[in-house]
Amino acid sequence: MAKAEANAQANIADQNARTARLQAGVREDLIRRQNRAKLGEQRAAVAQSGFDPNTGSLLELQGDSAAAGEFDALTTRYEGALQALSFSTQADSLRRSGKAAARTGFLNAAGTLLSSFGLGSKYGGGGNMAPVETRIIPRG
Repeated sequence: MAKAEANAQANIADQNARTARLQAGVREDLIRRQNRAKLGEQRAAVAQSGFDPNTGSLLELQGDSAAAGEFDALTTRYEGALQALSFSTQADSLRRSGKAAARTGFLNAAGTLLSSFGLGSKYGGGGNMAPVETRIIPRG
């Protein structure tokens, strides 16, 4: 029961990881499109003013703007990857806890079964263990 519930939650976390990756990709593409549009507007404004946008400080400004825009896009991708990794880690943890819960349940059931047949003390359960005599042996 606990294992099935943990697996269901893990599947949801896996889906959240896929969704985070997809959303980050969409945001990354959107940022790049917006940056291309911004650079186009800058070029058009500079050209209207009579300056050559392909020389000097205006060219540097466009290069800086392009670099900043690409940095924003890559940062968005990185943030999405971190979020997806967090969800994937959560899914793995849930699956491990589900397996551990199933294993614990099995061991508890086996212990109860062995105890009911009088074998519990032999395998670590029950209170039918014989007392152990303790003696101190002097060193010679």
